[in-house]
Amino acid sequence: MNRLSEDEQTDLFNNLLAGVLCVVFLVVTALVLWPMGKLGLVVRFASGFGLLWLALSVTSLFLLLFRHIFRVDIDSHYNVYVVSALVVSGFWQTCWSAFAVLAIRGFASGSIWSSVVLYLLALVSCLVAFYDIGSFYQGHIYRTVNAPLAIISFIVFSIWPNLGLMLFGWLLNWW
Repeated sequence: MNRLSEDEQTDLFNNLLAGVLCVVFLVVTALVLWPMGKLGLVVRFASGFGLLWLALSVTSLFLLLFRHIFRVDIDSHYNVYVVSALVVSGFWQTCWSAFAVLAIRGFASGSIWSSVVLYLLALVSCLVAFYDIGSFYQGHIYRTVNAPLAIISFIVFSIWPNLGLMLFGWLLNWW
């Protein structure tokens, strides 16, 4: 019987943790939004997380193919290797922030308290997406860049949601 190497165990743990965080987030969000009558947002977040995982899987495979075709590895072309993963992971992190802001926009009618709760849930969803993306791009540099990127892009898209629609509207129409 094959045993998992230490790196494979780390990958498995990070993927399981990211998946569990998604489920826990969705359950807690459902419990918070149920009394407010906004359970449709939970469905929107669930479909968004599913599509995020699919998009991360597909783009990771394309990135792997790109690296294979151009013979980019971490030893010989460190900069290209790291920057290509930073671009892909940063793109998905920013895209999720735009998705979260635009998802709550339709539900944020009513009281200020309701809007504050929705924006807090959307911000937490950005952090959950950060862990999801981090399960694919596990290096310290990716986490160092993507954590502030998640928060900053969420704030920017909260202030200016049309920017998120302009940048990612073509992609968010699928979600």
